[in-house]
Amino acid sequence: MNTPRLVTLAALVAATLPAQNTLVSPTPASATVEGSALNAFPWNTTIICRYMQVHSDTIGNVMVINKVAQRRDGATAAANGSRSVDLEMYMGDSVAWNRVRYVFADNYVAPATLVVPRQIVNIGPTALPGSPAPFELAVPLSTPFVYTGVNSLAWEVVQYSNTAVGAIGALDVQSGSSNAGATAAITGPGCVATGQSGTMTLSVQHVDRGGAYQFGCFVANAPVSAPVVLYLGVSNPNQPVPGLCGNLHTDLAATLGVALSDATGFVRETATNATTSYPYAPWTFVLPNPLGQPTLYAQAHALDTGRTDPLPICNSDGISWQVPASSATTVAQASRLYNFQFQGPTYPNATPLTLMHGYAAVTEFTY
Repeated sequence: MNTPRLVTLAALVAATLPAQNTLVSPTPASATVEGSALNAFPWNTTIICRYMQVHSDTIGNVMVINKVAQRRDGATAAANGSRSVDLEMYMGDSVAWNRVRYVFADNYVAPATLVVPRQIVNIGPTALPGSPAPFELAVPLSTPFVYTGVNSLAWEVVQYSNTAVGAIGALDVQSGSSNAGATAAITGPGCVATGQSGTMTLSVQHVDRGGAYQFGCFVANAPVSAPVVLYLGVSNPNQPVPGLCGNLHTDLAATLGVALSDATGFVRETATNATTSYPYAPWTFVLPNPLGQPTLYAQAHALDTGRTDPLPICNSDGISWQVPASSATTVAQASRLYNFQFQGPTYPNATPLTLMHGYAAVTEFTY
């Protein structure tokens, strides 16, 4: 990237625009409308995290952004607190809010710009009441970001430490209306993998929010440290295969990818850690939802070299679930994703179950 030319371009664009304009996202949240939810990340917690938001309702606005700010939830009492954060910040053109992915770098459509090199940033203090509250949680940019308004806009904070000075209260969030998916049904039994006491199981979590559909799958009781492939289909053939430990419960219409089980037989994003042992889904997808509520069928298959069956493969149980109806009463064209401190601030992946489309801290861009 040619930094001198970028700085020159920023200066030229800035000269054509009025100073100190602001744009608030996601809509319908604005400087005068309280958001619909609240959240701790990224500032109202001392948990170290890597945090990203993607905004699509910024498209069409040309900005040379010099500050990014959030506000406290209006229902939170005024708190005279601040944060001292060791951080760096990036901004860049991104995929759309309903195309977000759990690998941070995959959400940029062009190389990200380092807008705040690593330094200690004092955020706050928060002191002024209001509903909505003022945008007091601000990060001034060391390098203004030139945003052309052609693509969606992403900002990302990499935190190395977060020290609390008093309380700042939860952040204001705008969420799209949601339609939680029903619990999946078991369509057929799985097999018991070598070294496991229970059958290999497949689970799914899914939701439609603002007309975009997200689902994530994870596996338990797989063979340890083994490759596992996940298949998705539109029917359950319940088909026996000679030499295989059990029947096929999908028509194998699509391969959703291969992951590696851990030392306990989980296929999940992280191993058990000090804060939670919840199995995070490694297969996570977000897509627009004009799908018409189809029923989907899934099954996982793992290499199991300890089997006595002719085919050294262990099957999970089969599951099916119905895609929920599109819930577009309220659409928030922004999404967030983050990971936790046990993954490290530069860990490349979000924790997929905290990849939330159509849900984001209300953010003010100053330009």
